[in-house]
Amino acid sequence: MNIPVNFATQSPSRLTDRWIIIGAGIHGTHLATRLVHDKGVSQDQILLVDPYPPLELWKRRTRNTGMRYLRSSETHHIGTGSSSLRRWVKKRGLASQAWSGKYSCPRRDLFNAHCDGVIAEYGLHDRWAQDRVVDLQPEDSGFLVQLASGRELQAENVVLAMGQPAGLQWPEWIPPEADARHLLDPDFDLTQLEGDEPICILGGGMTGSQAALSLSKTRRVHLLLRHQFRIQDFDFATDWAAFAFSRLSRLDGQQRRSLIRQKKLLGSINPKTSSDLAARCRSGALSLHQASEGTWLGSTFRWGEEEFRSSPLLLATGFIKSPPGGGLVEILSRKLDLPVSPCGYPLTGPDLRWTDGLYVMGALAELNVGPCSANILGARLAATAILG
Repeated sequence: MNIPVNFATQSPSRLTDRWIIIGAGIHGTHLATRLVHDKGVSQDQILLVDPYPPLELWKRRTRNTGMRYLRSSETHHIGTGSSSLRRWVKKRGLASQAWSGKYSCPRRDLFNAHCDGVIAEYGLHDRWAQDRVVDLQPEDSGFLVQLASGRELQAENVVLAMGQPAGLQWPEWIPPEADARHLLDPDFDLTQLEGDEPICILGGGMTGSQAALSLSKTRRVHLLLRHQFRIQDFDFATDWAAFAFSRLSRLDGQQRRSLIRQKKLLGSINPKTSSDLAARCRSGALSLHQASEGTWLGSTFRWGEEEFRSSPLLLATGFIKSPPGGGLVEILSRKLDLPVSPCGYPLTGPDLRWTDGLYVMGALAELNVGPCSANILGARLAATAILG
């Protein structure tokens, strides 16, 4: 899209209510809908800046996992009211096939279709600029936002909603030139994987497990694990959301990080996925192999005492452990003298305001929202905190 004239630096109009949201994923799109619905902000006063169209990265990555049902519940979505997704499904007569498990986890294609409807309803594709923010300069009544394209914009409020870290975790024993692909690489399309020969997946969390279930419908799959399956309903302790804000606000940065590590359930899978994996193993289409480390041998690799051929090896090893948008966060913290914890994440108030007019959400808000911060639930909690 062309940058709206009311955001351009030459525009003489006031900056009031101009919101630039850096990131057009789950968090950025949800906040945009809430700004319009809850606060009456005009759609033409909101701009999403992202190299990818709204929810494009989400759709690519969840497609690559082979995800059929989300892990989160029916009340977690980008719409406004908590029952928005259920009402959307019921209106279309799809309720009998839409949910899974005791938390009514939504089917991915229906969740995405609901998202598309919300994005269309609020005109968010027309409020998206395909670009990347490289710097912010504070001004008397807001910020000058500098883009990678060289353009400059003005806004009264800026929200850092950049989702997960850009870097993907790549095991040290696998050389860069290896025949291996990361399932979370946005340029990789699992549906284009050719052939029906056996394939190996490294990683026993939800990403690897769901991909294994998907691929083992048509070929033999070896799922390589570093530990036994950790079975949990969600990837964070279910007692978390009820006390996150009040408890974290009383702790310093290091204490917050320590508590969040305790409450994060990384590498876990939910009971339904565990049951499906067991059934697929009984069918002979899937086998599990546990070891602590691998060795790359060239056209083959060793995992524990077993040797496998890469064709390619699929990695489900997650993201690097660093703040999303790390370069920009570091620049802003240093230039504006903004508080960060020893782990590099912003320290904000309960309203997620890092400084006047500058807010964080998504994984960047983890030290205030807690271990569910990067999840869909985290998007809803963060939007509520920002909008008061």
